[in-house]
Amino acid sequence: MQTPCPRAGCRPRTVVAALASLAVLATAPLSSLAADPKRTADERTLVKLETEWSAAIQAADFATLERTLADDFVQIGAFGTADRKQVIADLRSGTYKVTSMSPPRDMKIRFFGDVAIVTGAGEEKSTFQGKDTSGTWVWTDVWVKRKGKWQAVASQATPVPPK
Repeated sequence: MQTPCPRAGCRPRTVVAALASLAVLATAPLSSLAADPKRTADERTLVKLETEWSAAIQAADFATLERTLADDFVQIGAFGTADRKQVIADLRSGTYKVTSMSPPRDMKIRFFGDVAIVTGAGEEKSTFQGKDTSGTWVWTDVWVKRKGKWQAVASQATPVPPK
């Protein structure tokens, strides 16, 4: 038999559960309740790297691209697959021409140890092999932290159809 609650509408099990939850929170270290400073720094770094990557594509800044893209980088998109060497060669040769590219937006970052997955979107005015590739693109980039440095190892981009 359940003991009656001293207040009308009170549910003893709910009260006990709430008190138990408060007790656990009160004994938890503050660091577990606050944002992880290491992850916060990594998030800022990845947002910066994504923004620099977009700017480097538009400016044909090969030094930044070579620093950002890992040696084993692979890109998958509407026109097939390309490795780091091919991506940079397409920009150098003019096979891929970008006249404008917005900074990345709507970025979300998820961490899995020293791996981060960043999703986002952006607009660009561009051509690939003489065909217009302008529009809005959504993408997923995979980053790996090696020797304390984040590098992109994979990227997948999809054009968003016009409405």
